[in-house]
Amino acid sequence: MNALRTLEQTVLAEGREWTRDRLEKQLQAQSDALPARCPQSGTPLRDTRWRDLQLHTLAGVVRLRVRHGCSAALARWVCPAREAWGLAARQRRSPEFAARLADTATETGSHERAARRADHWGHPASAGRLHDLVQGLGACAADLVLPPPPRAAV
Repeated sequence: MNALRTLEQTVLAEGREWTRDRLEKQLQAQSDALPARCPQSGTPLRDTRWRDLQLHTLAGVVRLRVRHGCSAALARWVCPAREAWGLAARQRRSPEFAARLADTATETGSHERAARRADHWGHPASAGRLHDLVQGLGACAADLVLPPPPRAAV
């Protein structure tokens, strides 16, 4: 292989690892700073515990410890960090990573091609998971209320 290409790939991998490490530290600091309170009601969480969270991001997988607790007001378990970051209950991809994967899948017109492209970026993704991601986003988009189209000037 070309020496320049090898060096460039090595430096890019080092940069991605530096970015992943920095993102992981900042997210962990944010999670640690969040109070053990229900984000919606502000009441203290009961039976709090720390759980592991692996989040797939553009920089790679970040591994975090986030607090969970039972909210008496909502009568369910909540995770203040997930709420603060806008993550759904079982969401494992960061919003930016999910958006770029979905964009790639819709631009290429093929989930298989998008999976190969994501693998080339260093983020393995199966065609089935990309299909599920795009379908989920499509379902959310169907519920959006759009403004009426502008009237054409005559």
